[in-house]
Amino acid sequence: MMHRETDDHDFSYDATDWPVFRVTMPARALSAGAFHVHLDRITAVYERGEPFGLLIDALRAPPLNASERQLVAEAMRFNARRQPGVLRGLAVCLASTVARGGFTAINWLARPPYPTAAFETVASANLWLKRQLGVPTSSHMRAGA
Repeated sequence: MMHRETDDHDFSYDATDWPVFRVTMPARALSAGAFHVHLDRITAVYERGEPFGLLIDALRAPPLNASERQLVAEAMRFNARRQPGVLRGLAVCLASTVARGGFTAINWLARPPYPTAAFETVASANLWLKRQLGVPTSSHMRAGA
């Protein structure tokens, strides 16, 4: 099931570069219901039981509010307990200092058992995730040539 999905909330869920699963967040705040649906969609990826890296592109998205940060932390803890070792790394692309502060708060609340990092570009986040997953990258291939 490696495909790209979009829905009416301007999300993009993209598994075409599996084992990196990329989520592009919309440029506007979400309703509580839409946010819960979004977290459920990510939980479904864990349920595959296959190791993966999660790349969240939130460069256009507004920072999460306190309630959303708490929900994300709860989902991270739930998924890590239910599917231990499946998520091998979380890379989040953020455009603002406020958003990066929110990411720090989420990590403090969730205490994830996998590496997490914030990035300013999708390309750097993708490269970091592939290294976490042990997937060859063009720089690895050149080094081994």
